[in-house]
Amino acid sequence: MNFKTFFSEQARRPSGLFGRWVMCKIFDYGNAAINDFMKELLALKENDHVLEIGFGSGLNLPFYDRSRVRKIWGLEPSEGMRRKARPLV
Repeated sequence: MNFKTFFSEQARRPSGLFGRWVMCKIFDYGNAAINDFMKELLALKENDHVLEIGFGSGLNLPFYDRSRVRKIWGLEPSEGMRRKARPLV
């Protein structure tokens, strides 16, 4: 497998150490602006429910203040990203 194919597979579904440690940094940095925009746009209120699809490394999970948000759900197809986010949950 060449690097282009490997990197494309990792971008689609990060796995292994590379996915957990390298791809999560790339995604966190690359998605920072859109994540900030979504935090403003959401303007969460008390007792809101949140579903985050593709939560990646879980960088945004602390944003969902558990004292205000009633329930948080997340879907993440990558086992590596779920493992990375687990300590934050």
